[in-house]
Amino acid sequence: MATTTPTPPVIASTATPANAATAALQAAQATLSALTVGTQTPLPPDARTPTPAPSGTPLPLLVRDTPRPTLTPTPVLPASLPAALKGLILFHSDRDGQATLFALDPAAAAVYRVTQEWPFLLGQKLEGRTPDGAFSAEVRMVTDATGWDPINNRLESGGSRAQVIVRDNKYNTTRPLTDMRAWNYDPVWSPAGDRIAFVSQEPGNDEIFSANADGSDLKRLTSNTWEWDKHPSWSPDGTKIVFWSNRETGRRQLWIMDADGRNQRRLLDSPYNDWGPIWVK
Repeated sequence: MATTTPTPPVIASTATPANAATAALQAAQATLSALTVGTQTPLPPDARTPTPAPSGTPLPLLVRDTPRPTLTPTPVLPASLPAALKGLILFHSDRDGQATLFALDPAAAAVYRVTQEWPFLLGQKLEGRTPDGAFSAEVRMVTDATGWDPINNRLESGGSRAQVIVRDNKYNTTRPLTDMRAWNYDPVWSPAGDRIAFVSQEPGNDEIFSANADGSDLKRLTSNTWEWDKHPSWSPDGTKIVFWSNRETGRRQLWIMDADGRNQRRLLDSPYNDWGPIWVK
């Protein structure tokens, strides 16, 4: 425990008694004090003792400076992706022990680390629009008197279903693309703006379908027993679709197929989980 040096009294000049009566009173007070508390070293009548500073643990002279946290502003996404990414496939992987963004060059089978997340966010935003930005494909929850329960394979009253709609961005009007019993999601436009690929749970598991922008010519592109295929993305020339699937390995892996569903094969032979591909156009 810290100790403090006693504070010496501050001595002020002693006033001379105003008269003989005052002097006699002071003498009587001194005698009474001696009889009750003992004889003390007298202080002058006008002595004043400053209040000592409170004792305690003193603050250290130096304290290590802790930097204040820097707030990271929300990035403002540009209108287009960098030219250096064109033709590459962005995807997430757990090869670093956590979800990290990478890019695959499908021609050279080369994998690159992407140091910033915003290209994926922008790519995801652009995937849901026609190349000219006139229309968007979105997901809307629809509630009706009966809905399909894909888990139990039966109709349930008051069910909700996720359905794909097309929005006219100029007039802010919408029209349905899908009207199925099960959930439909992950819609993406082809580079030509004429077809939309999406995921549907109509078969009882997650499979990839495509349709014209008006909902016609609906085609199922993938077929599994219980496995699922998700997150389709068109190639820049519109002839192929990349997606991720857990078929064969049980892990999330990148797969590729022709736009009509033929020639399905694993695109990247990886011992990790790879998912969420976006083919940059």
